[in-house]
Amino acid sequence: MKLKILPLLCIAALSHASLFAYTRNSKQMLSMTDGAPRVQASESYGDFAAILDNGSLLSWGYSSPGGLRPTIPEGRSLVSIVANPGNVMFTGSFAGILDDGSLQCWGNSWYGGTTPEIPIGRKVVAIASAIGAFAALLDDGTLQCWGMAGLICGTPEIPIERKVVAIDSTARSFAALLDDGSLKCWGDNYYGGCTPTIPKNKSVVSLTSSDQCFVAILNDGTLKCWGGYYSLIDWESRMPNGKKALSIAAHHDGLCAILDDGTVKFWAYCWGFLWEDRVAETAQILTGKKVTFITANKDNFVGILDDGTAFSWNHNKCPSSPISPILIPGHKKILSITASDYAFAAILEDKTVYCWGDSNYGGSTPKIPDGRTVISISANKNAFAAILDDGSLLCWGNMKCGGTTPTIPEGRKVIFVTGKQE
Repeated sequence: MKLKILPLLCIAALSHASLFAYTRNSKQMLSMTDGAPRVQASESYGDFAAILDNGSLLSWGYSSPGGLRPTIPEGRSLVSIVANPGNVMFTGSFAGILDDGSLQCWGNSWYGGTTPEIPIGRKVVAIASAIGAFAALLDDGTLQCWGMAGLICGTPEIPIERKVVAIDSTARSFAALLDDGSLKCWGDNYYGGCTPTIPKNKSVVSLTSSDQCFVAILNDGTLKCWGGYYSLIDWESRMPNGKKALSIAAHHDGLCAILDDGTVKFWAYCWGFLWEDRVAETAQILTGKKVTFITANKDNFVGILDDGTAFSWNHNKCPSSPISPILIPGHKKILSITASDYAFAAILEDKTVYCWGDSNYGGSTPKIPDGRTVISISANKNAFAAILDDGSLLCWGNMKCGGTTPTIPEGRKVIFVTGKQE
């Protein structure tokens, strides 16, 4: 293992965070229901990797691991890539799924950058990443794990009669959803690696994770939360008035749920502890409006309403601070929002971009080339990368950590970029 130190500008951009902990915004679990290869939308500290329309790779940002391009087997092409973030002191790695369902890994070999062998005849359908490790879901419902052994403790034992249907991860652990709605977790217990007890006659239908904990939506619409860096959490929500949770956003300071009536409830962590006796607080949105989407960065939750407007609230206080509307120039509707560590980037109804937050993390709205529109936006912890309608790229944020637009080979188009994509 070769120790790498991030560039000074990249370290400066990470000054808000501790050296060995990072907050990853909530992610939805990866399943094999549609058979298409999928990867978890995990962000690296300062790299991006893109797949071009001929299946080749383009990478930029901090020189390792993003600058180390693998040799793709002849006749094969990449269809999806997931980032393994590493931490401030040690660079991470990437894992890609090829068009034949095989794997291609590169970057820090100790952190999973060496391609593992998968069983003959099997294909990879999904990959989740944690700091220093990967977990792959294979097409027969089994698992393949590799990377830092101290984290993953090997591939977990799954009951012989059961199959894994979905996987998820926190910063230092993994969770597998089995075909009977039960769970199998492994890794660091303080990050959700201890398998929780699911209430009798209930089953898990959806998983979401932050860097420190997992949140499961059960089949009756209630929630189960476990993990927690400062203390182990094994907590079940008290849902208000029989309402059911439809989707979750989570981070180290709390979790937020969209309920089946379009309202939002949130539960707060204080100093790392979930207040088990806390009744869910209600986000005070306008009467008659419903929330359709929620996400978070390290400072704020953001929600999109059914009229295309958006609101946010800061989660650094207990109880949470008041709701604030997000003012979009020209009152344009918001289609989607992606978060870096301390900024947000929204795609608007005219396919332009509006950004807010810390400019060092991409919070300043970039200028889109004349005649071009934005198709999608990805984020690492410090920058954003947008795919434009002609297959070109536009990047902004920390220039040393992926915020500088790379040169695309002549005649090629970008079809996929690693990072968080909402």
